Amino acid sequence: MKMKAVRPIYKDGKTLIEGEEFETSEQHGRELLTRGYATQIGESADPADIKRSKSADKKKAE
Repeated sequence: MKMKAVRPIYKDGKTLIEGEEFETSEQHGRELLTRGYATQIGESADPADIKRSKSADKKKAE
């Protein structure tokens, strides 16, 4: 999961500062999102948004 730090985060022995982009596991990424330490880059963080997007793509294809 690609993320962007909103607050300083200690990860893998180094401190990530605000605005720094990094990669992490899905579980760790969800925890950071919930706590407000990071935002997701790229795909939507909300699974419901992903489902809506996929159904909209199917309608466009038809």
